[in-house]
Amino acid sequence: MIGAVYGNYEVVATLGQGGMGAVFLGEHRRISRRAAIKVLAPELTRDPDALRRFFDEARATSLIHHPGIVEVYDCDVDAGGQAYIVMEYLQGETLAQRIARVGRLPIDEACVFAGRIAQAVGAAHDVGIIHRDLKPENVMLVTGNPDLPAPEIPLKVLDFGIAKLLSPAGRGRTKTRSGSLLGTPAYMSPEQCQGTGTIDQRADVYSLGCILFEAICGRPPFDEKAIRVLLAAHSARPAPRASELEALVPPWLDRLIASMLAKQPAQRPGSMREVVLAVEACDFHDAPTISGADAVAAPAPSLATMATAARRRRVILAMCGGVVAAVAGSSAVALLQGHASKRPAPAMWEERPGKRVETAIAKPASAVAVPTPNAAMVPAERAVAPPEVAREDDPPAPPRTAPLQPRPHRRRSPNHALSAPDRSGTEPQRPSPQADMDGIVDL
Repeated sequence: MIGAVYGNYEVVATLGQGGMGAVFLGEHRRISRRAAIKVLAPELTRDPDALRRFFDEARATSLIHHPGIVEVYDCDVDAGGQAYIVMEYLQGETLAQRIARVGRLPIDEACVFAGRIAQAVGAAHDVGIIHRDLKPENVMLVTGNPDLPAPEIPLKVLDFGIAKLLSPAGRGRTKTRSGSLLGTPAYMSPEQCQGTGTIDQRADVYSLGCILFEAICGRPPFDEKAIRVLLAAHSARPAPRASELEALVPPWLDRLIASMLAKQPAQRPGSMREVVLAVEACDFHDAPTISGADAVAAPAPSLATMATAARRRRVILAMCGGVVAAVAGSSAVALLQGHASKRPAPAMWEERPGKRVETAIAKPASAVAVPTPNAAMVPAERAVAPPEVAREDDPPAPPRTAPLQPRPHRRRSPNHALSAPDRSGTEPQRPSPQADMDGIVDL
């Protein structure tokens, strides 16, 4: 088959073979995009029912438009009479391969996968499509690194080959004849095992319960070898509790799996959305612990209560995030203000007759954030002359009649008159600050 052409894709490798046909790796002849090509077996192509179900897969996946559903590019019957579907090529491992590799999945990881499967299959239910063949082999974990945590692994649901397309005029009408068995026996719902033909979305809920049970316990609820015995177990025998095989299963999860595996469809969650709400509301780490006989007798919380708890948890988390952001913003402002107050004081230049002097105002080590006043702002009896460094290479400045250093502003006292400036170059005698301001220097 290498080199065969289906549509615009040329076969470059074989990916797998089965009783229904084969899957090949194809490459687009113009844009080099890779795709998986599913080819129906020639003897089944001549069967109208098999051919219809084969193309129903392409139609079903094209109607869903969900990131958790594999994408279909093309489908047709070639000149040689072979029916084919060209779909998205995925690399990674199936959920079945992961369970076989690690044995039992961690409970929180199994719940993450189950919730995402429920979201994808729930999107199919919203457009009137029942999968009817949910199993770990039809769940692809798309990743090149199998050790990534579960929330970071993209998940795709595959193989809608036996999907039931509900009539747009009314749900519940089906194209499947009564008495026909379609699906994988280890994961088939009781109504599928009995061949009643009345299949709805709760059949997929049962199959997902089997998948979640196997992911946590390492095996399906019923693992009999004989198909007839296996079908009878699904139809009439009560499913074991997951806590009987895995002691770490929380009571809420044990009750959820038991409800998904109920024999009567009316006793199961009514939709995949309810399963998603239950998994999100009762987080594994926050689940209440009930031990002993109370674990079995305790009533299961209603799905409405679970949804309310999930919304309350999200509101609390949002409020905590706002408080943390406000505290972080206040800390940043305080840090910036402290940094600005610790900047060194600039050097001041003053000119005096005959030379130019640079006066550096130094801060004491104990007063980092307090600015040091210059000599003109200190009372006369406490003023200390700053160190002066004369530059010998500077040319002498011409004499001036008055200093260029600005005088500090003083509040005029009503009891004395400010003397006129002395034109001889000397500053008039200042009144003592203690006389008018009671020892407080007006800056």
